[in-house]
Amino acid sequence: MTQVNIHIAKAHLSELIQKAMLGEEIIIAKDNKPVAK
Repeated sequence: MTQVNIHIAKAHLSELIQKAMLGEEIIIAKDNKPVAK
């Protein structure tokens, strides 16, 4: 499982999508609170 801040997710979206396609769970957080999985 990987949790990233929304601003970092914007900058690394392609990498995060690739990880998700390989089966890794990605959680996007805002102010350290999960908002998307």
